[in-house]
Amino acid sequence: MAITDNRAARRRATLISEVQEVVKKVAIVSLVVVVIVGAILGAAIYWAKKQTPAALARMNAEPQPMHASDLTGEQLAELIQVADPNFYSHHGYSLRTPGFETITQRLVAQNYFEGYQAWLEMGPGTVDAWVLNRTLSKDDQLKIFINTVRLGTSREHEVHGFQQAANLFFDKKFHELNREEYLSILAMIADPEKFHIQAEALANIERVNRIKKMLDGKCKASSIFDEELKNCR
Repeated sequence: MAITDNRAARRRATLISEVQEVVKKVAIVSLVVVVIVGAILGAAIYWAKKQTPAALARMNAEPQPMHASDLTGEQLAELIQVADPNFYSHHGYSLRTPGFETITQRLVAQNYFEGYQAWLEMGPGTVDAWVLNRTLSKDDQLKIFINTVRLGTSREHEVHGFQQAANLFFDKKFHELNREEYLSILAMIADPEKFHIQAEALANIERVNRIKKMLDGKCKASSIFDEELKNCR
């Protein structure tokens, strides 16, 4: 009986020792991972802070004829709901934004990178967006966005911002746009080429109709990757 008890005790001791060894190895690996991730993140934040002044200079160098107050309350609400539902509460990035690209991240894509490619630069771009969001107020971000967002081309001119879009697509001033025309501009934000008002008129009209249904609460995107609003046909 005593021999059996001793064997059982030795097995328990061996098992405890093995478990402790595994826990120790896991802890060491976890610590190494945390240190590496922390170092990478720290380097990314440092680089983002270093890039931000030049990026801000590029943003402010572009003409900004519009203020956020030039949008009516309804227009502002529609812009936010279509492009960035959590704009006023997120920290530059959001897992609930269509296409996983917030207004802040779009500013980063335009001003921090040369030929931004989401699949390659989304990681550092997200850190840049976090830094930009801490540097620039939401109102200032919005002002820069509505004046500089890329909206394809028209009449061999690049279209930057809502005022240029109104001029080149509709021969109107922004405040003269009707709701249909305004929504057609918002429809282009997701993909200026795919939903181009002139070159892809039918696709733009279809997207506007889906946006209307979403704004009316009749449907919503199936996921953050559903920029086409497939449930809103």
